[in-house]
Amino acid sequence: MTFHLEFIAASAADAQAIVAQNTDIPAPVAAYLTQALSAYTRPNAPATFVSVKANGHLYNNDNVDSGCEIEVRRVNVMAPTGNAAVPTPQVLAPFPGTETGPGPFPQSTPPGMTPPLTGRMTTPPGPTPPLTTLQTTGATHGNLVLDNLGTNVHVLGALSGMPINGPDLQPSTTIKSIAPDGLSLELSLVATGSHPGGTYTFG
Repeated sequence: MTFHLEFIAASAADAQAIVAQNTDIPAPVAAYLTQALSAYTRPNAPATFVSVKANGHLYNNDNVDSGCEIEVRRVNVMAPTGNAAVPTPQVLAPFPGTETGPGPFPQSTPPGMTPPLTGRMTTPPGPTPPLTTLQTTGATHGNLVLDNLGTNVHVLGALSGMPINGPDLQPSTTIKSIAPDGLSLELSLVATGSHPGGTYTFG
């Protein structure tokens, strides 16, 4: 028979009554608990809360070993001594320039702090600045190579697939690949001629 009982009672007498009313624990275990609780019901015993715990298994022709954990102990209930005052929450002073009381309040900024941006961001009137053009010099050879580039095109921001224009290049020519050093590249279309120092634009 497996049993489990665990509770805290306001007194040893209450604990004995709970044990007596519980039908889920074996009679020998109930008798043990009742006797253990009598230590707190003897004359002049101080009133105390009591913790009772009984868990285990008692052999009952079920071929299961018996074993149990039984504990009866006093529970100390703590209370403040004297007239301990509850501390009053500290009320922080408002920033200078702020207001208290029923709102709404105008927005204010503490001294030394940048006020938050409000409203809609606008662009000053005037012409829109042109987009930056990626440009460098290079040489064609009547094939797919454009080399002797005057600038590392990786630094310029050139990318594979980007359109490229310049001497000897067919319309719709794009960058097929760029050398690791950024000083030569492969074209998507064969150059129509050779040009040792043309100017080429990307994008």
